[in-house]
Amino acid sequence: MITVKSSYQSILGPVAELISAENVEAFLVGGFVRDALLGRASKDIDLAVNADAHMLARKLADALGASFVSLDADRDVARIVGTAGSETGDDGFVIDVARLDGDINSDLARRDFTVNSIAIPLEAELHGDSALDPHNGRADLQTRTIRALKPDVFRQDPVRLMRAVRLAGSLGFEIEPNTKDLMHRDLTLI
Repeated sequence: MITVKSSYQSILGPVAELISAENVEAFLVGGFVRDALLGRASKDIDLAVNADAHMLARKLADALGASFVSLDADRDVARIVGTAGSETGDDGFVIDVARLDGDINSDLARRDFTVNSIAIPLEAELHGDSALDPHNGRADLQTRTIRALKPDVFRQDPVRLMRAVRLAGSLGFEIEPNTKDLMHRDLTLI
């Protein structure tokens, strides 16, 4: 059993209540989960939801007295930025809300690296249940390894080439050999 503890616990409660009232399934995902599992302070919360992310983010922003920003209307990704009542010890909170790409397992399969393909149901986070880790991201967290989730990960988004290097450097991780080979193969895509 794992529980992600976050400096944003005071925000997650109200967010979970509103999402539950909307009858929406929501998952903490990506860098937020990775950083929390590493015990690192996280700069923002990443949510994947099985609903209209823009509509939900607007409702969350209104309920939290925060600002709403559309990040990508075509892919249904929005951001909530708030400062009022923040207990994070910094300038506030950021919540990125994205519509699930299929179900949670198919959504995780489309991500970049194994360490970013871990999800925790929002309700489970609040009650201490375990994470969903279909690609063994926690094992790579333990061995401090950056591993591409699939062979075409850099062809799908060449910016991921730079992200692999940034993650390895900022986390003190090693890029595993097959991922390095993929990076060399796709280097000219940048």
